[in-house]
Amino acid sequence: MMKKNSTISFIGTGSMGRPMIFKLLDQGYPVSVYDKYKATSNTVIDAGAIWKESSKLVAEGADIVFTCLPLPGHVLENMLGEDGALAGMKKGATWIDCSTTDYHNTKRIADIAAQKGIFSLEAPVSNLSHMGVDFGNVSFYVGEIGMGQTVKLLTNILFYSAMIAWGEVLVLARTHHIPLHFMWDYTKKSQGNYFVTEQMTPFFLTVAMTVPLL
Repeated sequence: MMKKNSTISFIGTGSMGRPMIFKLLDQGYPVSVYDKYKATSNTVIDAGAIWKESSKLVAEGADIVFTCLPLPGHVLENMLGEDGALAGMKKGATWIDCSTTDYHNTKRIADIAAQKGIFSLEAPVSNLSHMGVDFGNVSFYVGEIGMGQTVKLLTNILFYSAMIAWGEVLVLARTHHIPLHFMWDYTKKSQGNYFVTEQMTPFFLTVAMTVPLL
């Protein structure tokens, strides 16, 4: 549990980061933000977040620094180097990484942070169902630094494999002139129903409406 007087910095104000920033602001935390593309920060700035001009500047004096970035290279770029967050973080601060990155990146940055007396917490998030970030409904401990990213990527493999299988079912149904809404309704009542059929089918159907049947 974060203390109510904790000063928080957030690097990454994209579609995953913004909902978390809004929640922090709603709960009364002071939040400073930085993103490579300032336009993505406009809504959280309007809500009370304070804009800073670099990762180093946003991290200076913060008790907690969040990163929520899309790729491993982005995490390295924003954490290391003269203008990186670690250069601005104070001893005793905590880095919480919610990014999509990898085991080696996470370990490397956490080791450098530890040498500076900075704590690290790996907290990768997923919003594939628009439920993870938006509702904050799932969190669990999986092990030491690096394990969280591994578990996240493994669950991503399961999700996208299921997407491919269900997409193939719908393609075959359409090829054989089976109405897709019928196929969807039938599947939801069957033992074959699962998360992807429940949540992702509207996206498939939207695409299907724009692609001519061969």
